[in-house]
Amino acid sequence: MQLWSGILSNNAAKVRMVLAEKGLDYEVINIPWTKKNRWYPKPERFLALSPRGQVPVLVDDGLVIHD
Repeated sequence: MQLWSGILSNNAAKVRMVLAEKGLDYEVINIPWTKKNRWYPKPERFLALSPRGQVPVLVDDGLVIHD
């Protein structure tokens, strides 16, 4: 299971808490953030999963849940 996240995302933090509470194994992939560029450019792999380009995105065995 993969969780696309951002270091400043409260919504992604909520998903991490639920996954931890359930004891599920997952990999976190953080969208790079810098003060200068903010969240841009976003990785193409991420944009293919998230139509709006927003986190969190959870990928589990081919199932993609975004927003």
